[in-house]
Amino acid sequence: MEDYNVLRQTRSAFIEAVRPEALLDGSSQLQSVARDLSQSVCEAAGVGTDARFMEEAYREEFVEDQAYRLKEILSAIPSAFHNCPLSTTDGRRMNPFELTPAKFLETLPTIKDLSPEKLKEAYGTIWTHVRVTDGIINDEQISQRHLDLRLYAASWPDSDAIGNVARLYLDAEDFVSPTLEWALVDALIHGRIIDFARTRSYAGQLKATPSGQRSDGPLLPGAGDHPMGAKSPGIAGILGREFSKLAARGIGETVALLLTWWVVGLVAGNEGAAKWILFTGVTAARWIVAALHGKSDLEREERERDRVNLQMFWDMQLAHDHVPGMNVKLLQHLFYRLEERGAGFSVYVYDILDKRAKREARR
Repeated sequence: MEDYNVLRQTRSAFIEAVRPEALLDGSSQLQSVARDLSQSVCEAAGVGTDARFMEEAYREEFVEDQAYRLKEILSAIPSAFHNCPLSTTDGRRMNPFELTPAKFLETLPTIKDLSPEKLKEAYGTIWTHVRVTDGIINDEQISQRHLDLRLYAASWPDSDAIGNVARLYLDAEDFVSPTLEWALVDALIHGRIIDFARTRSYAGQLKATPSGQRSDGPLLPGAGDHPMGAKSPGIAGILGREFSKLAARGIGETVALLLTWWVVGLVAGNEGAAKWILFTGVTAARWIVAALHGKSDLEREERERDRVNLQMFWDMQLAHDHVPGMNVKLLQHLFYRLEERGAGFSVYVYDILDKRAKREARR
């Protein structure tokens, strides 16, 4: 038997072994990932070059020993990428993508939200790149127009489940799938951008590019006085800061009152109602001016924080736009620069890019 035929037959045996628990019939992204992983496992083991694989019994034993690893990762993919509970005809809410292929097909007629054809297509479609502003940010504003989108790029992806798929992929040195790498990186970045936007209450306010934003790429330099994305301070930080401000204001106000009383005494004398009237008027006027100035400073701080956060959001999204090309060096540069400003991307993003970079360097 020729070496290529040995490799092809072993790869096909892997596909048939995992199909009952992880795959639907037909061409799809999930099928492509299954072929990639089967091919890489075979090549790493020496199928096609190791003479032992010429024996059918040896090939069958190899497939039986290794197929569980492919089943584990492939069966975890649909539910991880499709975090989408749907309604059934009997009033239940369920995520059909958590089921085995056989149970999934059996359940399709009971799903009210979408047709069986659309759901079958979604099962094999791991991920589709979309901009966050092309989807939905506020769950309360879900519309039928976005329901299909939720199947391919969930409004809030299950980053923990996607991270588990990434871990399974990275833990196996012989797993190689460019399709899965792209989907994992794109989904993890997508989810982080949504999380960033939601924690800063951007729902419904992200339709226009901020003034000065380039359309051809992110503004990567630091963000002035707010290099970490202008994060909201914690409770302890707020209390400590406010206590210090109150103490300083108390001392300053005491000095100001004493000084005002002394100056008023020089002007109006030390006796009579005139001194009290003048003292009260001067103090009230000073308090009003201070209050207006303080409000103005607070408003400026809030506007600056909003500006920095909105700029950070758009820079993250524009970096995300480069993911489908999977130019590793470019993505590493973009993500590292954004990380310096507090982007907080998953470590799996960098690990996947590193794995891909090492593979490309060996070519």
